[in-house]
Amino acid sequence: MIERTSESISFETIINQEPLILIDSGIYAKSNEDWYEDGIYEAKRYSQLDTEILYSALLRLEKLENLLLEPNVKTIPKVIDEFIYIRDKLKEKLRNLNAHEKGIPKKYKDEPKLKECHEAVEYKKRILEDICFLFHNVQRIAKRSESLFIPQDKIKFYHLEKIVIATAEITEAKIDFSSRYHSFRKKEEDLHTDEQLVAAALYLSIFDNLRSCILTSDSDIQRILKRTYNYLTSSLVSSNGQIARALKENPINVYFETGPETAGCRVDTCRLVTNKFDFYNYHLKEIHDQNNGELKAIFSN
Repeated sequence: MIERTSESISFETIINQEPLILIDSGIYAKSNEDWYEDGIYEAKRYSQLDTEILYSALLRLEKLENLLLEPNVKTIPKVIDEFIYIRDKLKEKLRNLNAHEKGIPKKYKDEPKLKECHEAVEYKKRILEDICFLFHNVQRIAKRSESLFIPQDKIKFYHLEKIVIATAEITEAKIDFSSRYHSFRKKEEDLHTDEQLVAAALYLSIFDNLRSCILTSDSDIQRILKRTYNYLTSSLVSSNGQIARALKENPINVYFETGPETAGCRVDTCRLVTNKFDFYNYHLKEIHDQNNGELKAIFSN
């Protein structure tokens, strides 16, 4: 097992040493996280697209595609929803750009002075089409049964996910969300993808007795996991001892992307302790009041 460290390690090392890796949609985006807003969103015609940003996004998607083909890498349904949403936004952009191109008379495209410019436009168009195709392929691969996390007990998972969502909301753990989608999605349209990732890792540990990790470029995930851990292992929760043991015996690591294909281990539940003096523990009673019914539904049997 890789120990928690501030030092960066390679994705290859994580893949080789971790038995099960959950990933989000933003992985491989650390050096190019604003690619849509910076390179595509404002463009009204193909000539306005940034070739370098487009090509960087294309390479990132190819790496993501290969990562999802690794046998120990999985994702969750809401990550697939994000892939589909982004793919559809790109297809809409393609339609709009194509409509503009159709309005340009062919005789102008064939003029010698404009021919070189037209070839550059065609190159940008092909890259954007390739990006759309790769987003389609990535979500297709992610949907495969071997790539998708599916809980055996969907009822328990549903209630566990609600606990994570409530904890994140009450403790305001999601501070990275507003910059996550940029021009893709408004803040109020949160899919709660981070919470579902954390709930999946918790489910694997507590109910399937499996160690797992989350590989992400989103700093919210480590906060959500820590604050949910503090609640679930607190004295308010009757099953806190069972949960704490499970998270030590089947620990969850969170790897935060620090650079191109490198990440640092920011959370290891094997080494976490319930912090009674954590500022956010003032919210524990409020969290428990909201989640007590969910806990009963999970642990009543």
